[in-house]
Amino acid sequence: MTSTVAPLCSGMGKLLYAGTEMRGTRGQRLLDLTVAWMGEHSGIEKLSLPANHPGPGDHMGLPDAFAATPQNLIESWRVAQRIDAATQPGDTVLVIDRDGLAGVFALEQAMRLPSDRCTSVVVAGESTYLKFQSHAATASGLSPEDTSAVDWELASYQWADVVITPSAWVRDQLAALGVDAVLMNVAGPESAHIAGPVQDVWLPEPVVRTSRPGTILRAINMARLPIPTVTMSEDDGVDEVWVGNTWDALDGIRLVHRSRIVRSDEVATPDLIILGDRTAVPSAQTVEHVAAGVPVIVPEGSTAAGIWHTAPVWRDTADLVAVLEGDSLRPTNSAGAASLVVPDRSPDEDRARRISVGVPVFRDTRHLDTCLESILNQSVAPVEVLIYDDGSNLESVDEALHTWVERDDRVRVLTGPNQGVCAARNHMLESMVGDAFLLVDADDMLHPSFLKKTSRALQANPDIVAVSTWTRFFGTYEAVEAKPPFDARVGKRENPIISTCVLVDMSVRDQGVRFAPDLAGSEDW
Repeated sequence: MTSTVAPLCSGMGKLLYAGTEMRGTRGQRLLDLTVAWMGEHSGIEKLSLPANHPGPGDHMGLPDAFAATPQNLIESWRVAQRIDAATQPGDTVLVIDRDGLAGVFALEQAMRLPSDRCTSVVVAGESTYLKFQSHAATASGLSPEDTSAVDWELASYQWADVVITPSAWVRDQLAALGVDAVLMNVAGPESAHIAGPVQDVWLPEPVVRTSRPGTILRAINMARLPIPTVTMSEDDGVDEVWVGNTWDALDGIRLVHRSRIVRSDEVATPDLIILGDRTAVPSAQTVEHVAAGVPVIVPEGSTAAGIWHTAPVWRDTADLVAVLEGDSLRPTNSAGAASLVVPDRSPDEDRARRISVGVPVFRDTRHLDTCLESILNQSVAPVEVLIYDDGSNLESVDEALHTWVERDDRVRVLTGPNQGVCAARNHMLESMVGDAFLLVDADDMLHPSFLKKTSRALQANPDIVAVSTWTRFFGTYEAVEAKPPFDARVGKRENPIISTCVLVDMSVRDQGVRFAPDLAGSEDW
């Protein structure tokens, strides 16, 4: 595989990687491998992200306001804030995929015009999604915290400018999601061939399902060879799928091997190393032993297979038995030429230039002044504000609406018999003259930059027709309930969109989409 990194940065932009938030030895090894690989092609600097950096937006008190929000989503938001504060438009930022920490950053950058944004590069290989795909072949039925991690990991893959990985297996998993990941060329020196009797086998990876120790032990037992001594790691890791841990679950196969299994993280010089994790970067000790001539067997498509491209590979028990008996399987999914060129995201800055805002009113105008002031004082001004009086038949409402018509010539009032909020919204849609619309309830307020940010998002992404934001509740309930990014998968379990914080391209109306007036509740689904 041939790769070039230079096109990622243009002009005065820097190539940076975020490292402070990427805790854990596995994630650090993946980041180190990637940084070393990219450093061969282009200068790369570590981005300092102090843990206590407030970041822009913290003045709104958001860190303390989150409620009913998974912790990893809050952390993803914090990471995005800190990266934003430490970078300039035009920079390229490398972030790992662990726990969805890159998700908010990648999505926020994709919602900006090219002149205002960084280029996001996500390194795939440490996500909760890939972990469950590896040992359970599904990422459904997870805990709320893991589900949130998967939501934002998938968002990072979808919205990043470039996704890179050293694992062909990861690349293929992401291809099934419609993500075209670039396979890094991390090939190192050739590994030694298996020669002579194998008396000591080392399994250096943590004893968890992703390293497939049960499969490896069964293959060793089934191979027509004298059963060797097997040294397994003392690290039991964390395995949420099993009750207890994986070491406990191996009780049956361990009885077969009896005293030939020992546990130690210190090993002299084994005769053979067997790896089972498709995504993990091999440890420094493993690399040292292979460099010293110890042969290694690696999973097909794994990061290790990319590093030791001449090592025999295995997919299942039968493969591993065959390799142990002398039939060496070779990698079949080597990468072709690839380039880290950022895909063209050509904006359409003629979109969302004339925004129409609609506000339905029924009898209650207590918050109307605050609502309208927040709309009319936007940093990007709406072309019109339509107020629909849904049959209030109250003099106080008439006076309030008349006051606003006199006060601002962008305000228009429509009236009709009481038919409910869906019918009111449909009437306003029919009368709007803008090229994008927003429907706001009379007790809502808009952040001063709401229309600016959402209109820029539509302009930056001509293929999307609506942009929604998180909502901050005020009054008797004060909180920000951060929601996952919307897609068909998320939509099957919840609706993360509140209809009064969505800017929509007017083509949706022109295609005949309307609210269902016969719905008495949940009309904004």
